[in-house]
Parts: sequence; C-alpha cells; structure tokens
Amino acid sequence: MIFTNSKENITRKFLFFVFAGAIFVSGCSKENKSSSTEIKIEQQNPVQEKPREETKSAADTNKQVKQDSISQIQQTQKQENLFLKSKQAVKYIGKNATINGYVADVYKNEKVAYLNFDGKFPKNTFSGVIFKDDFSKFGDVNRFRNKNVEISGVISGYKGKPQVILKNTSQVKITN
Repeated sequence: MIFTNSKENITRKFLFFVFAGAIFVSGCSKENKSSSTEIKIEQQNPVQEKPREETKSAADTNKQVKQDSISQIQQTQKQENLFLKSKQAVKYIGKNATINGYVADVYKNEKVAYLNFDGKFPKNTFSGVIFKDDFSKFGDVNRFRNKNVEISGVISGYKGKPQVILKNTSQVKITN
C-alpha cells in the first residue's frame, strides 16, 4: 500500500495511533491496579507481625551495641595507656598515657598550679596542671620540684604545649 498525503491516509494514521495509545494506556492501568493490590496485601501481613519482633530485636541490638561499646572503650583505654618520656608527650595529644620525667619547676598562683617538666616555662616540654578547686587534694605541690614524677591521664594541648590536667592524687607519683 502506498501512503500518500491524502486526508484518508492521515485519518487512518491518526486512528491507528489513537487505538494503539488506548491499548497501551489500558494495559498499563491494569498492571498498576494489580501491582498496587499486591503491595497492599504484602504490607498488611507484616504490619501485624513485625513490630513486636522488630522491637525485641531493636532492644537486643541496643543492648549488644552498648556492651560492645563499653568493651571497645575498655580495650582502647588499655591499649592507649602509653608509657612516655615527657619530651615525647607532644606527639600523643588526645591519648591516655603515663608520662615520666623530671619536674624542673613548680609554679602556683591563686587559680592554677603547674608542674613543669624539663625546664621552667616557656622552655618546659610538658606540664601537670592542677586547678584551684583541687588544690586541697594535692597539698604542697612544691614537694614535686626537682623530683622524677609519673603523671597519668589524657594528654591535652594548651598554647602548643602538652599537659595533663590532674584531678586526683592517684594521677601523680614521685618515682625517686
């Protein structure tokens, strides 16, 4: 059949596309109805059974996560308790460590006391810091001057210098 641009051929083409489009649209709408019914059926059954199971498993999971977190923290604290010389502390800011060194200077004012290792400030390599609220726990801090001392705790930095903030006497020990 040879197609010409006659009105009859154009009408046939138009009707063909309308008919094909109608079949396509009706086929799609049937698919959507059947699949949406299936989805509704699938969603109805689990909603009744799963919340109880999920709640139990979520609670069990939370307990397990807490237990795992606690054991990881304990293992990390054991692993990260490094033994360092005072000159090495600057490389371990943020780590829990025991720092050993010579307290060359003790400085105390009304707010804070510093146990300065290896030299007077600013030539010190490390400091043990005691704040005013904890002065009474430590007594006379001058007893640490010219002694080898071990300080334990988390190393922090202040103005480019490593330090450990001392809250308890168990964190400080004279070793000589």
